[in-house]
Amino acid sequence: MSLMYAATNLGLETHPMNGFDHEAVRKGFKIPDNYWIPLLLAMGHMKPGLELQSAKWRKTYNEIVVSF
Repeated sequence: MSLMYAATNLGLETHPMNGFDHEAVRKGFKIPDNYWIPLLLAMGHMKPGLELQSAKWRKTYNEIVVSF
């Protein structure tokens, strides 16, 4: 998160990614087996004129929690 804040402070956009092929990343970047890869972080300048979609909606507490 600190890296994301620092990048934003420099005018960069970031996006964390999970659900990737760990072994392919390890092989592609020659990462030794004794390192754990928790996530990938895309970082860069946003394409001028690009419009982002709105954030996904989330259910409310009452829609999720069921009391008995």
